[in-house]
Amino acid sequence: APIWEQLGFNLHAPTPFDSTGRDVAHPILSDLRVRQAIAHAIDRQALVDDIYAGRSSVMHEALTYDNHPLYAPQDRVVVYAHDPDRAAQLLDEAGWIDTDADGVRECRGCTSGAAEGDPLALTYRTTSSALRDRAAGLIEADLEAAGFDVAVELLPASEFFGDATGLIVGDFEIGQLAGVTGADPGGELQYACNYIPLPENGWYGENYGGWCSQAASEALYAAASTPLVDARRAAFATFHREYTRDLPGLPLFPRLDVFVAGPRVENLKPNDSMPSLTWNAHELRVRNP
Repeated sequence: APIWEQLGFNLHAPTPFDSTGRDVAHPILSDLRVRQAIAHAIDRQALVDDIYAGRSSVMHEALTYDNHPLYAPQDRVVVYAHDPDRAAQLLDEAGWIDTDADGVRECRGCTSGAAEGDPLALTYRTTSSALRDRAAGLIEADLEAAGFDVAVELLPASEFFGDATGLIVGDFEIGQLAGVTGADPGGELQYACNYIPLPENGWYGENYGGWCSQAASEALYAAASTPLVDARRAAFATFHREYTRDLPGLPLFPRLDVFVAGPRVENLKPNDSMPSLTWNAHELRVRNP
């Protein structure tokens, strides 16, 4: 199935496994303007160019690619272009100002829960691989250029995706992880309100950042309850609108899949939205030599 890379934002203060709740807002990331600034600060096209020599694409929506039948047109969602000036403006508006010219912004009138004078410092956690090591380094540089103090932590998968550590218990601030999509994008487990891992539900679910939008949740369940493509497309358009407006995470790019076929194979049509390279097997032909 197609795999894509994304950043997840923890909207709550990080918590360990033995926490009794996740009810404290994150002192930095709970401010939408900060999350929007992150999206504008990161040059996602440069990531694609550097990692895949431009052969992938920037994702503007979670779950679906631009060739997916449930993809929402860009005029229906919020698109975050690379715009460092806009990132700086948003951080200024949010009360994060570099008053001592050391390159790191501090809370100067911020209203998200940080103390006056606290630095704009975040941890960036993910697992180590050739792709993620490179992506994390580039993203770190972009965010630091915007005035963030970013600490990248490359963790073992057993810790980052553990049963009692890492994402599942909300022990992260920014996390880079993969998403999986297909002909049916799903999404309830990752984004619905009732799949936020909490102590009271035994840390069950994959809505790691704790985002709860009733409109988005209802749209995902509506899409799952009907086979009608038009109804599903409308429901996913609502989800994409809510996701890009609230920005609980930032889609980065689809991972690149490489396929090799002989020159006589006809009608091979790779499609990121389909679960198999041979999704149109009834059309495949081998031309006579």
